[in-house]
Amino acid sequence: MHQSGDGATVFDIKIDAAEAASSRAGTEPSILFPDKDILFSADFRRSGDDLLLVGHKATAVILDYFRDGRRLGITTPEGASLTGDTVEALAGPDASGQYAQAGSTMPTRIQIGRVEKVSGSATVLRNGVLVELRLGDMVAKGDVLQTGADSSLTIKFNDGTVFSLSSSARMVVNDMVYAADSNANSALLTLVQGVIGFVAGRIAKSGDLKVDTPVATMAIRGTAVHTEIAAFSGTTKFSLLTEPDGTVGSFLLLDKNNPSRVITSLSDARIATLLTPVPGSDPHITQISKTADDIRGENAFARDIFQFYSTDIRQIRGSSDFGDAPIIPVNLPQQIDPPDLSKFGIAPVVQQRVVASESTLPFITVAPVLIRGTAVEDGPPARLDAPMDVGPSAGANLPFVILPAHLPPGVRYLDGTRSFSLDPSHPAYQHLGRGETESVRVDFSLLVNDGTRIPSSISWTVTGRNDAPAAASDHIDGVSETGAGILALRSNDRDVDGDPLNIIRWTSPLEGSVFRNSSGDLVFDPGDDFHALSAGETATVAFAYTVSDGKGGVDTADVTLKVCGTGTFSSPHQTVSTSGVLNYNHQPVSLSIEAPSATTAASADLDLIVNLGTFLQPQMNILYLIDISGSTSEQFKGVPVGDLNGDGRANTILDAEIAGLITLTERLRGIGFSPADLTVTIIPFNGRADPSEPIGEDTVNAETFTLGQGGEETIANYLKGLNSNGLTDFANALRAANDRLQILDQGSDRNFLYFLSDGKGQGAIDVELAKLNNAYSTKITALGVGEGADLSQLNEIDNTGEASLLTSPDQIDISVLGAPVKSGAVASVDLFVNGTEIGGIGPEDFVSTPTGLALDTSVGELRRLLGDSNMISAVVTFASGEVLATELTIAGALPRSTDQML
Repeated sequence: MHQSGDGATVFDIKIDAAEAASSRAGTEPSILFPDKDILFSADFRRSGDDLLLVGHKATAVILDYFRDGRRLGITTPEGASLTGDTVEALAGPDASGQYAQAGSTMPTRIQIGRVEKVSGSATVLRNGVLVELRLGDMVAKGDVLQTGADSSLTIKFNDGTVFSLSSSARMVVNDMVYAADSNANSALLTLVQGVIGFVAGRIAKSGDLKVDTPVATMAIRGTAVHTEIAAFSGTTKFSLLTEPDGTVGSFLLLDKNNPSRVITSLSDARIATLLTPVPGSDPHITQISKTADDIRGENAFARDIFQFYSTDIRQIRGSSDFGDAPIIPVNLPQQIDPPDLSKFGIAPVVQQRVVASESTLPFITVAPVLIRGTAVEDGPPARLDAPMDVGPSAGANLPFVILPAHLPPGVRYLDGTRSFSLDPSHPAYQHLGRGETESVRVDFSLLVNDGTRIPSSISWTVTGRNDAPAAASDHIDGVSETGAGILALRSNDRDVDGDPLNIIRWTSPLEGSVFRNSSGDLVFDPGDDFHALSAGETATVAFAYTVSDGKGGVDTADVTLKVCGTGTFSSPHQTVSTSGVLNYNHQPVSLSIEAPSATTAASADLDLIVNLGTFLQPQMNILYLIDISGSTSEQFKGVPVGDLNGDGRANTILDAEIAGLITLTERLRGIGFSPADLTVTIIPFNGRADPSEPIGEDTVNAETFTLGQGGEETIANYLKGLNSNGLTDFANALRAANDRLQILDQGSDRNFLYFLSDGKGQGAIDVELAKLNNAYSTKITALGVGEGADLSQLNEIDNTGEASLLTSPDQIDISVLGAPVKSGAVASVDLFVNGTEIGGIGPEDFVSTPTGLALDTSVGELRRLLGDSNMISAVVTFASGEVLATELTIAGALPRSTDQML
């Protein structure tokens, strides 16, 4: 918070002048002011050495701005600026301001101009005093002229230059040096804000007239200019005015920091130039074509300002100042006192005067004088001189001109040249079509010295020419996304001549199409370009069209259409797949991506599916060779198992064999093999095998089982039905195994044999063992049942290492069977959108499905505009090293003209 010298408390902006200037090393010394909204609209006040800027919503202080004699310019970040001299003039001296009348102004100032017209509230800041301006008040060097809301001010300077300030405008009279007989005249004026127009006088023609603005300096060589300065940015619009006689001048815009460098020039009254400040660069230049309304408004402005403009500068008696002759309104009655010629030694030249028709004057009827002329609509002003060599005293003093109370539209009487001027661009003549004519007549009288009043008339025949139509821009809301609709564009287009207008050409919008129907109206067809818009979404397209009046006049206007979406956009889904086979288990696998075919959003959901097909496990044939010879009825030396076969003898060797094989069968299912992938064949043997030696009338045959539903129970029941009897022949048992494998083995099967016996067998086993090992690659596990079992011959049969004793049912080794071949497993997954990998996705994100794995995810940063596309790629690597990759494209569907894209 800063407490200023005048008691104002500043909260918003505080700047140290020295620090601000030093921080801008390498640039023109100036103070960077951060808020453009304050700089050009604030009141400037001097508080000791500080400069205060008091705006409508904020207040700023620049500390020590007035500490020394150097006055730094103040610049916004965008580059608009005020010079130090202008800032000092705006601030005034270090004294409390007051509101005074014009009579309170200080007499030390030299008059360089005067007030010609005041409307509303206009003031001048002079020596720190705020003075209310009135008609006829003087203007001096250093004055700050400003107008209030809904007010205007016209100032005329000694050289004839006229300035007109519109509502809420402000300008500074920095300097003016003028002498009528000098070629070293100069003037510098600064336009701070608002709409200000001016007509350059003699300084511009014979000296150096410069007009400064926040963005550039105007170099003037005699012309009429219209400017508009935005109060909250300094952005300035420059425009040339067409003078009443049709003259159009030109001027240059110079770099404020380097006056020798030209930014641009203006010489076309149909084009306005907008200069927008840009940080660290030249102002941005925009050329704007003036509309017919713009030109008519400027012409009215020019006619108003030219009422006070005259190049005939006459010295005021007793003064070094120069000014025009007093303006006598032509419609006000003035009493004319003719001079007494007897008092002069010679006939003096009496200045012409204009009197109104209401004056009482002698009237002597003489032959009327009629002068005719021509004019062309919108052409240059047409001037006709009033007749001077008329009446009985022709050749003596010039007659007085007596005007009617009202002149026709566009007609002025020019007192200096004693002529009438018709402006054919006046709105009253715009209705004339090409070739049409209208007569404009002025009836007036000439009063000669002998009192004779001579009726006179001048008239013009105004010939119309074709006026270009005025096409107005259209903005149409609520256009449907489907179905063609007629655009009523010509309803607000106008032709002052009343000619019918036809659309002759048009441009194409970015999306949708435009055509002309049989009635001459344009029709907008959205086609399919906007079907992706949902309810609440809009798209804006634009195009231009040109109308013609059929007589060579054309104009172009812009059309903006806002298309409204309906419903909710949805896109058909698409699926792409690739497939392969894993080498290690011959399992078919596939990778699929399922996603929408198009999107209007920046993200989309997709499914990644890994299908793991079925594959064949190796077929397994497991043979149980169980010794049922008479010796197996002996007592089992091991963990008691009970009487399993119900022969009345408990814990026999045969009971132990049965118990061990039942336990083995139960354990097979726990390994994970499918019942369809293995068989269990039981071959009981004694002196013979398949069938074994009969017990009584019963015959025991070898039998093959599956582990399907009830398989374990069936095997257990079969085993429990065995009884011990007969001798033991190992050779026959092994031969029976070979015979069974010859039936079961399909060539690629895996074969296993569990041989259970008390070891008391006989027979030559080498041939059968060789066949089992070589022909069928059989893994043979031999078990001696009970602690007293003989393992000598069993060791020959076993090919897994050595035979082992079976003293408990759970001791049978199943590790030789191995495990089922595993299904394929995903080791890694990589997902890419338009070549960029999406992180954070791994195998752990998959969920199992009946056919494999699935991953539901979403992808972002999608291109969603119509015509764009997005490449989605997926790569899956299996644990076995095989790789599957696939990709699909998601198209953008949103119209490129969609509004409020995020």
